[in-house]
Amino acid sequence: MKATCAYCKQEFEANSSAYNRATKQGLNVYCSLEHSGLGRRDKRTSEQKKADKSAYDKNRRLEKFDVIKAKKQAYDKTPEGRAAQKRRRQTRMPKHVEYCRQPEYRAKKVEYDRRHRAEKFFGEFAECAILVEQINKTLIEKADKAHLRTIQGTNTKSQRRKRQWLRLLKNLPQLT
Repeated sequence: MKATCAYCKQEFEANSSAYNRATKQGLNVYCSLEHSGLGRRDKRTSEQKKADKSAYDKNRRLEKFDVIKAKKQAYDKTPEGRAAQKRRRQTRMPKHVEYCRQPEYRAKKVEYDRRHRAEKFFGEFAECAILVEQINKTLIEKADKAHLRTIQGTNTKSQRRKRQWLRLLKNLPQLT
């Protein structure tokens, strides 16, 4: 039986049963095993293959989002996953440290911490607590050092004893 090769487009003598089987199943007929292999090759370039794979992966991630997320969470709970997370954090750490050293960040962080502590400890009275803290700062700035030391209790014990003794002597009646 005469058939046309799907690769080289030349006529050749084909086995009628093989030809009938191939046409029934919608397959191509080739003149040789070599042409059969060449005909079934993928004719796309490597860039086309990469683009197709990228599109497939993007679509697959959207379709299987819940499954992939569950697998990632399970992996992150394993010792290997925690080690991988630690490595990622360590690679980002130098950049984070540089960011934290910026004066703008430091000013913003001080204000954030002040508000956070006030809200944590005083709840709805957080604004009042911040105002009281500012008033205390201004009072401390204007006070003299001796008064501050007594308020803060940073005088030494010997200084306190000496001052108490002198006060006691001042209040005692004079003996003649």
